[in-house]
Amino acid sequence: MTLRVGGSRAVTLLLQVGVLLAAVWAWWVATDVLPAPQSLAHGFSPDVAFPALVEMAREGTLWEQTSTSLSRLAVGLAVAAVVGVPIGLAIGAVRRAEQATGALFQLLRMTSPL
Repeated sequence: MTLRVGGSRAVTLLLQVGVLLAAVWAWWVATDVLPAPQSLAHGFSPDVAFPALVEMAREGTLWEQTSTSLSRLAVGLAVAAVVGVPIGLAIGAVRRAEQATGALFQLLRMTSPL
């Protein structure tokens, strides 16, 4: 038996808004409620982020700041590809290189991609 949760667009929209609100609530709890009072995490809370977002939009710097961040992300990904692809091909082609770097890559696999 399959559980079907509504088929209308209104139900879908309501679910999406609910999940978004739950994510913001979890963000708030993780940065405002759980950390110690003088924690650096408070600077990343929605109480700080949303007013800063509104201020940047009002000052007209929001798109400039966003494009700067996206440019840095793109440059980082490009550098990673330019360096990583040849290294990966070399490690895949040379058995000794694979053996030598295997433990390091197993450790690095546990690191978040972004």
